[in-house]
Amino acid sequence: MGLHNKINISVIICTRDRSESLKDVLDCFLKQETNGQFDYEIIVVDNNSKDATKNTVEASMPEFNGKLRYLFEPNQGKPYALNAGIKASSGEIIIFTDDDCILDKNHLNIVFESFKNDASGIGLMGGKISPHWGACSQPKWLDKFYPKLRLEEIEWSGKDKPAWLNEFFLGPLGGLNYGEDFIKIGVSDPKLFYGANMVIKREVLEKHGLFDTNKILGQDSEMSMRLLKAGVPGLYNPHLNVFHRITLARGTPAHYYRWYYTRGKHEFNKAGQVKKIFYPLGIPHYLIKDSLGRFIKSFFVPSLYQKILYRSQASYNLGQMLEIAKRNIT
Repeated sequence: MGLHNKINISVIICTRDRSESLKDVLDCFLKQETNGQFDYEIIVVDNNSKDATKNTVEASMPEFNGKLRYLFEPNQGKPYALNAGIKASSGEIIIFTDDDCILDKNHLNIVFESFKNDASGIGLMGGKISPHWGACSQPKWLDKFYPKLRLEEIEWSGKDKPAWLNEFFLGPLGGLNYGEDFIKIGVSDPKLFYGANMVIKREVLEKHGLFDTNKILGQDSEMSMRLLKAGVPGLYNPHLNVFHRITLARGTPAHYYRWYYTRGKHEFNKAGQVKKIFYPLGIPHYLIKDSLGRFIKSFFVPSLYQKILYRSQASYNLGQMLEIAKRNIT
């Protein structure tokens, strides 16, 4: 990879009706330390905002000296906005983040150094996404899993927890953490990344395609898996960290149930395609049994965490079952 063009890095931020938090993200990029090693551009893709998003971006443009661009994408849905940003970008490295994130001043430099010094030709990279409650207090029920974080606290404790449990409780908060070590990722170890902190080489996107516009949710995970299955080398960089703003509403058990139910609805389930006469509405018996079992268990477990775990899993199954029934009825 050359990294000698005028624009080495393109940052794509998709946004909709979050002009206030968007301004904070843009301010983070004004503070980036490049050490003169590379140039970059910021492309804000407005996906049909009704608030002051366009005015916010245009008001910030003078501070960026030509590095900031505004793009309007009328087709509703994040994959459309992501693809529009990619097509409009010029960088060899494309960084994705969200309009409600806060980034360290070395974020771009960490990305640049990772790709510049990489001899194995990684094409996909991701890092930590840490919950940030801002002025709100983290709900006490989450304290057992995640200590209260401040922006300057990059290190993540909780190494004693099983990795899957970390991911289970982090997902609804938009968080991600695979530990403190660099991990080379391939199809045999398919760790997936989220769009709040994901980096892809342009040449990889040109070869393997853009984001799937049929994916209302999980387009970032689908992209990660597609690239890994295609043999694109991936890297988890624990030093690449963003803080994701969290509202109190996302720290409730009810949010976890809704989040997993929604994911279940959008999860393709091959079993649902098999129409057997003894499957009610095409729903496999094991899925019904598993869902009822987990929900009943939730009444008898001793801790709130176990209750949320079982009910979230049951909610995920419920989402799948409703989609299976819907497909088989139609």
